[in-house]
Parts: sequence; C-alpha cells; structure tokens
Amino acid sequence: MYDTIIIGGSYAGLSAGLALARFRRRILIIDDGNPCNKNTKESHNFVGHDGESPSSIIKSVKSQLLQYETVDFLHDSVSEVHAFSEYCSATFRNNKVFHARKLLLACGITDLLPPIEGFGDCWGISIIDCPYCHGYEFRDKKAVVLGTLKKVKKIVTLLKPLHADIDVIEPSPPLGHKEEGFNIAADSHIDNFYSAIKSIRHKNGLVQSIIFQNDETKSTDLIYAPRPFELSGNLHAQLGCKKTKHGYISVNKKQLTSVRHVYACGDNSNLLRSISSAVYSGTKAGMMINSALAVEHERT
Repeated sequence: MYDTIIIGGSYAGLSAGLALARFRRRILIIDDGNPCNKNTKESHNFVGHDGESPSSIIKSVKSQLLQYETVDFLHDSVSEVHAFSEYCSATFRNNKVFHARKLLLACGITDLLPPIEGFGDCWGISIIDCPYCHGYEFRDKKAVVLGTLKKVKKIVTLLKPLHADIDVIEPSPPLGHKEEGFNIAADSHIDNFYSAIKSIRHKNGLVQSIIFQNDETKSTDLIYAPRPFELSGNLHAQLGCKKTKHGYISVNKKQLTSVRHVYACGDNSNLLRSISSAVYSGTKAGMMINSALAVEHERT
C-alpha cells in the first residue's frame, strides 16, 4: 500500500513526487516515456533552465528524486484504475496491481495533429503552439499562423513584437465570413490566404515552405498552429472524473478531482501550458495530498 501513486513522470508528476518524498511519503511514479514535447530541442521561459533540453531537465529531476528512500519509479503504463471508499488501485499491462491511499493523474494531454505531410516532423520544432516558449528563437523571421482570422486575431496581435512579417492561412473560407475576414486582415496589416495545405517542406524539422493543394508554395520559417487536444489515455474516464467546458479534468483549489482520493495536475487540468505552470500545479498537488494524508492519519 503506497501513500500515493502518481501516473505521469514529467514535470508535474515529478514535482508532486518531490513534495511528497520530502515528507517521507511512500510513492510510486509511473511513466511510459512518451512526453508531449519529445520533439522539442530546447526549453524556454523556465527560470534557471532557459535553453536546456526538456529531456535533460527531466533526467536531472528524476535522479534527484530517486535519492529519497520512499520513492519508487516504474517505466510502464497503466491500463486500469479504480477509486474505492478508502483507497485506489492501478493495474499495469502485465495485470500486476498496486494500491495507494491517493491517486494523482499527471498524464498530460495529446495534441491532435492534422494529416498533413511533414506537419508531425516539424511539430515542437518549427511548428509550435506557444509563442512564450519558442517564439523568441524565431524573432524577425517570417511567420505563418494557421486558423480562422476570427480565432487567431489575438495571437497575431501578440506576435507583433517578434515578427514584422506575419501571414494567416485558413484552410478554407469560413462560410459567410470571407468579407469580414479580409477586413480583419487589412486592419492588422497581414496577408490572408484561403487554401488547403497539402504538405510542409522542411529540413530536419525546420520549415522551409508550405505547399498548397494547387501546388503553389509559400516560404516561411515558422508556423504557429494552435491545436485541439485530448486528455492522454482514458484513466480519467474510467474513474468518472468530471471535465471542464474546455476539455480539461476539473479540479478544485486543492487539485482534487470530482472523485474521492483522486487528484490531477499538469497539462490535463491547467489552461496555461508551460513547464513552470506544470511544476507549480504538481508541487501544489503534492502539498495538498500530503496535507490530506496527515489529516486522515490523525483521525485514525
């Protein structure tokens, strides 16, 4: 019986683990080694680690965490979870079952990428979601924003200190909004294109040009592509965790989900997607879980 099982061993899960380990809580961290930022070469906007690779940060934190005698770490994935009145359980692929007083979901989200040739190869390198994390490295370069003008107007305005040359590409004209779209484009001093994308031409993940279905091309150095997402895996659904209107796991101020003994942290429950916010929510979850364990111990 562990005090806590943490599913997800990236920034949020490890931060929660550290907070618990420092109170000598017996914890099990499970991670499948498939982070959402696996293509990203450098981490930015994270104090003290600017420019380091995400993998090196994780390796360092994991090494530090494993120095605590109450921490176990498994490279594996969980197939089934349950929350009972007094404890939770996690079943692995080999049907081995572990139990814990608390369960923390830190398994992140999965970006839904379009079936465009070359898109996935560039994702996290020169096709990005967050300008705060990677925009500065492409300052003064040509940039393209994918999406309807109505939805991306805010990000175009945000990007102006970084890029003088910004285009917006919409896959097809939004019905009834074409005229409005061009007015927005003119007001923003940007070019607007209505065309379906066939492929992305690149070299080692660095975008060179966009090729449209009519075989016309547009050169660019960077593509901002806000993407829809889904929660990684279905463990939250197995447990019956409620979701927010934006698709995240719903948590209260203590990072507790709608299910007793089950907490969540990181990208799966946090609108601000960055390493620093993942670390914050993980540390907070660890503290809240430790506090709950202490109160429950006093009651018994």
